[in-house]
Amino acid sequence: MSRVSLTSVSGKFHTEIDTAPIVGIVASLNIDSAKFAEWVGAMACEYHAGEHYKTPPAKAADRELKSYINALATVEKILFGYSFQSEAESGIIHQLLSNGAGLQEAVNSRKALRDTIKQELAVARRVQEITKKSAGGRPKATWRHEILNRIVLTLQEAGATAADARDRAERVLVACRITVPSSERAIRHAQRSKGDKK
Repeated sequence: MSRVSLTSVSGKFHTEIDTAPIVGIVASLNIDSAKFAEWVGAMACEYHAGEHYKTPPAKAADRELKSYINALATVEKILFGYSFQSEAESGIIHQLLSNGAGLQEAVNSRKALRDTIKQELAVARRVQEITKKSAGGRPKATWRHEILNRIVLTLQEAGATAADARDRAERVLVACRITVPSSERAIRHAQRSKGDKK
């Protein structure tokens, strides 16, 4: 049984999606069903995480995120733009070696730190973007509609008609424990772009 899961660092949140039903729903299409199911499972896990961690009030979140992003950006600028003189670099590597690091680990430590800061900065900016989008009050519905739309378009590209893609996409959402949007507007939104293929 194949599953996609997401667990918070604290361990207080955990969700997992069984990808086998998703594979079955799209098996007859011209698509790598296992890869598709993994992609959908990751989006579904993110959706459920968003349900668990409700978006904080926009103003407070925006203020905190701006401060955090500015701090990360400063550190990133230092790490990416600053080059130590050879003696200082040697001193840092010597200290890492003294602390039990291997030579390659010591040499790569700054690169690993840069990569971590870069990744954290990207995540913080994404959260800031989501917070701004959700300031109007409907983040859950918006993300759910976006997932539905992405799935429909992907299935159409794999050879499904628009109606078949919508039907399969709704079944995929149900398999992921996501409520299917039922409003006419949501259905039209999921139909856009390609229209029905005969």
